[in-house]
Amino acid sequence: MIRLSRLADYAVLLMSYMAREPEGIHTALGMAGSTRVPVPTVSKILATLARAGLLESIRGRDGGYRLALSPRCLLYTSPSPRDATLSR
Repeated sequence: MIRLSRLADYAVLLMSYMAREPEGIHTALGMAGSTRVPVPTVSKILATLARAGLLESIRGRDGGYRLALSPRCLLYTSPSPRDATLSR
């Protein structure tokens, strides 16, 4: 059994949500409404995932985040222990 922190669990949820529409641009506010994760938490997780290279940040009025890799590639991307920055 794998135990995930709450933030890591939310990160998996958000990445799964984005993988349903991989070419789309997703906002923190929109994802928070759809997943029922608080907006500040979504923002923190998305920024962390972008720094890790899993998401691409789009700036501007119509900005947000999108997957940096295809959903298929994400299945084979395993984070190293030193990248585990989603703990509380």
